[in-house]
Amino acid sequence: MIIYAVIITLRGKANKEIAILREQYNKYINYIIVPHITLLYPISLKNDLTAVCTKLDEVAHQTKPFVIELNGVQYFEGRNNVAYVAIEKRQPVFDLHYHINRALSKATINNTNQPYTYEQFTPHVTIAELIPADIFPYIKMELSKLVLRYRVRIDSFSLFSAEQNKTWETWKQGQVFKLLG
Repeated sequence: MIIYAVIITLRGKANKEIAILREQYNKYINYIIVPHITLLYPISLKNDLTAVCTKLDEVAHQTKPFVIELNGVQYFEGRNNVAYVAIEKRQPVFDLHYHINRALSKATINNTNQPYTYEQFTPHVTIAELIPADIFPYIKMELSKLVLRYRVRIDSFSLFSAEQNKTWETWKQGQVFKLLG
């Protein structure tokens, strides 16, 4: 079964430097994909891919390009220990996330088997995840020494796909949707 994600890919210095950082912690990531901000994941399609792409294109044409600031490392702790690059000025990301979810709500199936609410969305760029609890304090200490600060212009988002299985494989980029609003 193929699953999909709608993501914002990063470009330039932010992409290059975060990719290098992620390589250092790649044993704590169970998939291969470029540094990104997830807008919608994981989904299966109820409708055909063309209909989904049409809806995504409509959202893109109504959204203006925007700038985000990536600033520092933060963490999700508990069931899935995650280290991530935090996003400031993230309201445009929230808005894009909301409009994509709304546009695709009848065309897709949420594959998390958990109810989803808009309030749960925390835009971020993952460095590592599923970090064992006994190693997590050490990684937090390592990452606290980093100064990560980037301004990134966002002018598109992409649809990625992957085969769903227990060991994630490389995500493949599909169509890119340019923000034209």
